[in-house]
Amino acid sequence: MSSEQDITGDGHCYNFKKEFQLRKFGLNHEDPSLFVKPQCFPKIVYIPWTIIWALFYLMNLGFEVYYDIEEGPTYLTKVTNIAYILQSAFVFTDCFVTIYVHVRRTDIKSGETNVMPWYIRVQWLLFNASNSFSVLISLIYYGFLNVEFNHGSVYIHLLNSVYTFLGILFSAKPVQLLHVYQPMVPALLYMSFSIIYHILGGHMIYPILDWGNKTARTSLYAVVFICVAVPLIHLTCYLLHRIRVFLHRKCTTKKADISQQSESNKAYDSSAL
Repeated sequence: MSSEQDITGDGHCYNFKKEFQLRKFGLNHEDPSLFVKPQCFPKIVYIPWTIIWALFYLMNLGFEVYYDIEEGPTYLTKVTNIAYILQSAFVFTDCFVTIYVHVRRTDIKSGETNVMPWYIRVQWLLFNASNSFSVLISLIYYGFLNVEFNHGSVYIHLLNSVYTFLGILFSAKPVQLLHVYQPMVPALLYMSFSIIYHILGGHMIYPILDWGNKTARTSLYAVVFICVAVPLIHLTCYLLHRIRVFLHRKCTTKKADISQQSESNKAYDSSAL
């Protein structure tokens, strides 16, 4: 039985102790098919889903190049752009892996193997890292910075979070609590970069990252964002994942009960004739 359906002995309550097993820390999973299919819809719809989003993100990256070409290398100093590139990397990887598995790895698609290939591990890593990091960017932008509702604001600071939550609810990809360190890594790396950038004489990237004049406040922000906000966002993603699995199991059980009742009625009718 897949860990997506692990339940306790009474058949009803999920065993949360399994979330804290050491094996949950890594990127191994006993059911690789979960990474290339939706949870509650036919498998065939997942390929169009990934293609549409890949084209959408490719188009927006083109707009980014067009509108922000004058920024040059400083484009990569902004955390919003880095987060969007990271999420785009996941979207493109998700599309490639899904198509490849459906065409070349039918054993994974049909659930006949429990071996996780390296490309699905990369896909899962990008999924975990980009989800919480993207939502964090939305919270920082709309909560701490001056908001501008233009193309960049909507597509980079808002729709990235919309895609994150839609992806968690639509796909069958698992979210594991012990993977919280994965979105914390890019947040930590960016904070480290902002310090080095300041030391080397770079301009102040954001008012909340004023390492020169407000070091204590900036340090507090950094700790809160990395050690509090990211874990809470990851926990939210995990809870959405658990709700999705719970609803899927309930719907599946209900359909099975209806089918069983229908078969029983047919058997009764046949015996009565």
